[in-house]
Amino acid sequence: MLSVAALWPINVAVLFSYGAFIALVTFLPAFLLRHEVLTPGRAGLVTGLITAGTVVSWPLAGFISDWMGRRKVIYLFSQGMCVLSCLAFALPSRARGGPAPPSWRSSPGSCWAGS
Repeated sequence: MLSVAALWPINVAVLFSYGAFIALVTFLPAFLLRHEVLTPGRAGLVTGLITAGTVVSWPLAGFISDWMGRRKVIYLFSQGMCVLSCLAFALPSRARGGPAPPSWRSSPGSCWAGS
């Protein structure tokens, strides 16, 4: 695969894709503990669920793209993930049952304290 020049863009894209996933899974528990104020058990559960979802979804996505065609699947998946991401980020942390993010908390020195 590395000797065929036409495959290099795909190889680099896969390298960055897997690298991004490994970076996410590596630092996600620390981020959830520090910024989302989750317990260690919940942070591990979220990270484990993301990993389990990846183990199931990547082969399933490959099967579906072989069945339906690559372009159609990529288009439908990207549009669906865009909608889900917008909905997920539209809800503040408090609406999901968590504490307010640190930047939203009122403190005496905060610019939000007077408003």
